[in-house]
Amino acid sequence: MERSNPDGIMEGPRLDELRARHPEFIRQMLVFGTDREATRSELAATYAGWRGMERDGKGALHYSSNDIHNLFALVRSIPGVAEDSTGRRFTGVGVDENAADDLRLRQEEREDSAMSQQELTLEDLTQAAYRRLLALVESESPTEAFDAVRLIIRLVELKQSALQQLAELEDLLEEG
Repeated sequence: MERSNPDGIMEGPRLDELRARHPEFIRQMLVFGTDREATRSELAATYAGWRGMERDGKGALHYSSNDIHNLFALVRSIPGVAEDSTGRRFTGVGVDENAADDLRLRQEEREDSAMSQQELTLEDLTQAAYRRLLALVESESPTEAFDAVRLIIRLVELKQSALQQLAELEDLLEEG
């Protein structure tokens, strides 16, 4: 059962387990400095990606709000880090873009590997192309651009092949 301690930290067996990994996340994924800032959403999404969480069909991430609450409490406790008056943005801390890029590449490789092990449908390719295009927009990386274009070309090839097979099937049915 979850409970709150005097410092406002939510406790419980699963939350305690998750909270034990927060310092590792902070060391690997965050950078500090007076010129740094990050929104709560950016930190939560980076944390979810770091934990290996995947988005559902609607693009939403599902995680424990109490786990995120605990992560934010730890981040706030770091000297030099503060929350702005709206409570939506942290100052003094930001996401390490190099670590975030590495994390995105690993996630894409996992997705590509999972997709290559199953029969790809037109919808699978469309979703993969869409994800790559979003990554391209976010990172403006030439590698991302090439991967997105490659997926779109594959999508077009698959669609053309499916249309050709459909036409051939219609011809066979008309002959028969």
